Amino acid sequence: MSNQATRLPKPHRSVGGSISPRRSEDLQTGFDRRFPGESAGVFIRKEYLLAALRQCPDASGLRFMYGLRSAGDPLSRVIVMVPCNSTSSHLSIPNSIILPGGYLTNTGQRAGLATTWNWLYQHAVRFSRLEEGAPFHRVIRGAFFGIDTLENMLADVSCTGIHYRMGYDPRENDAVQRHKPVLQPIDSSGNTQDDMDMGSLCPPFCGQSDGTDCLLTKTVEIGMHSGQHEQLNEFRAFRDQFLLNESGELVEMYYYVSPVLIEQLDRQPAAKEIYTDIFRHRVLPCQELIRNDRKAEAKDLFRETMNELMEKYLFQ
Repeated sequence: MSNQATRLPKPHRSVGGSISPRRSEDLQTGFDRRFPGESAGVFIRKEYLLAALRQCPDASGLRFMYGLRSAGDPLSRVIVMVPCNSTSSHLSIPNSIILPGGYLTNTGQRAGLATTWNWLYQHAVRFSRLEEGAPFHRVIRGAFFGIDTLENMLADVSCTGIHYRMGYDPRENDAVQRHKPVLQPIDSSGNTQDDMDMGSLCPPFCGQSDGTDCLLTKTVEIGMHSGQHEQLNEFRAFRDQFLLNESGELVEMYYYVSPVLIEQLDRQPAAKEIYTDIFRHRVLPCQELIRNDRKAEAKDLFRETMNELMEKYLFQ
């Protein structure tokens, strides 16, 4: 029997922890060296953080999602604070709570959903170009920190906010996993307190890698008895060759909304019938449009379908 204790994953509420000053400095220096000229971080006032946490009573924490107002401007950095639910405890990172009114940002302003998807897409576009070995769908979009960890950090009366710093560890073998954010609590004198890291990194959908959080995959698997692989490849080609060039923010929206919709649909008593209906009346018509080179119409049907599903299952 091994003498080493098995390390169990932290509860979502407790994700995050203190790091040494040396580790913090190394991560920040690593980012500055690897990405010279890129915005290295933003300051987020304490009241904005608390307001983001209190938007949803059952939030388990926040995803600090990385956005750019323009992919061509590295100084247009914005952090979008997305509350996560407490019902997806089986996932490594809890699902986002999709708020119809959008999300608070590091400036205290609220970004609508369409603006949020566009900003996150602009970030992904820029870093897919900068980061060798990181294909678009695996570009790090942000990091999750638990509500208990954040509230404990902000509980100090002298804390006025946090400096959210981008970090980078070149020693990681996986290029995607080299991104390590640093949270620096700042007091009223501008001094830093205990730095934090150990958050959970978010790829596009912050979920599984086996397709179990892809709405299209699950819908096709339920709706078809054979040929799923070929049909899914058609939609992937449509995504990569058309959607990403014409309306990349729709792809970004899908990455985030898809696992949340699956969580809600799976709770419905007639879940299988709902997936089958989506397959017959949405997926098949969209596939027919793609095959007939009516891709703009297919895009509109895709957008309409996602908006209707969000309205019915997420916003009620």
